[in-house]
Amino acid sequence: MKIVSQIAKILFEEDPCGIGEIVGNPYRDEYDLEAQDIVRVLDECKTEEELNATISDIFTKWFSKDSFGNDARRKATTRIFKLKENPEEIKINYKDVVLFLIHEIPEFKPIYLEHIKDYGEVLLHVLFGDFTRFVVDAFHKSEIDSEGKKKFLRSLDFIEELFDSDDEKLSELAQVSFVENLDKLEIDGMKKYFRKETLKSAERVWRDL
Repeated sequence: MKIVSQIAKILFEEDPCGIGEIVGNPYRDEYDLEAQDIVRVLDECKTEEELNATISDIFTKWFSKDSFGNDARRKATTRIFKLKENPEEIKINYKDVVLFLIHEIPEFKPIYLEHIKDYGEVLLHVLFGDFTRFVVDAFHKSEIDSEGKKKFLRSLDFIEELFDSDDEKLSELAQVSFVENLDKLEIDGMKKYFRKETLKSAERVWRDL
C-alpha cells in the first residue's frame, strides 16, 4: 500500500526515535511496523490531536514511553494528517522508490536486506538488477505456481508505475535497470504480460520484437 510507504517515509525523516535519517540509517523501512499500525486506525482519527494521541500510543507500544521525541512525533503527525486529508499527494518518488518497492512486493525484501548487508547502502541500479532477476525467476515459476504468478504480475504493475510517473528518473530507472537487463528470450517470453509503457520500452530496446 502506497500510504504505508509514505507514512514510513515521514516517520523515517522526522525520526522521533533517532533510528532513521538522523543517524544515517540505510534501512529506510525502519518504521514500517509503526506505519502499518497507523494506517489501520488512520480513518478513525478525525482531528490532528486524535491522531497525535494515537501515534503516541503506537510508539509507546513499540518503544518505551520515554524513548521517542515529542517534537519529532508532532511534526510527523502534522505531515501524516495532511496526507490523510490530501491522499492525492501519495506518489512514488525517486528517493523513496525502494520503500515503495518492498511494500508493494514484500517477497523482495530479503534480497533488499542482503543488498544493504553487502554494500552498506542502496545502490539503486544494482538493486534493480537484482529485482530484474527476481521478476524473471517469478515468471519462470508462474506457470506452475499461482502465487508465483500473482507475484510476477504485481512486479510488472510496479514497473509500469515507474514508467507512468511524472519523474523522469523513475522511468529511466525502469528502462535502464529493468528492461535493458532483460535478454531477448526473456522479453519474448514475458512480453504478453507487459503493461503498455513497459512494452513500449521493450520495443525501443528490441526493435525486431
